[in-house]
Amino acid sequence: MSEFIDLTVITMRLKKEVKDNITKSFMKGIGGGSQSKDSYGRDADFYRDLGIDPPEEFEDGPEASQFKVDEDDMEKLESPARFRLDSLIFFVAGEKEGSTIYLDIDYRASVKETVKEIEAKINKLSKKSKDGVK
Repeated sequence: MSEFIDLTVITMRLKKEVKDNITKSFMKGIGGGSQSKDSYGRDADFYRDLGIDPPEEFEDGPEASQFKVDEDDMEKLESPARFRLDSLIFFVAGEKEGSTIYLDIDYRASVKETVKEIEAKINKLSKKSKDGVK
């Protein structure tokens, strides 16, 4: 039977208010409320239907199709996880905190524990195994 190591997985997600703002902006664009028209009342689809590239004035600016997300717009979630010790290939110290573990299933996860903390847990499990304690 395989031994398991308990670690804390770190994931990041958009804060609710940021997600709501992006959704509102996106829905406003889909609703056609922001569809621009030229001085003749024609929109970009009119030109496309004729097989003509729409004039430059119809090109979406970066704010229309992209959103800048800063680190402040994210929230960190910590979740307990259990990994099979024999599936751990290696682990690397994180840039700011914690570590990244690499598993034999072509998967990696960011964890709260440092490299030293992971090594200590592995050593503790190894010692228990050698002593016959499960």
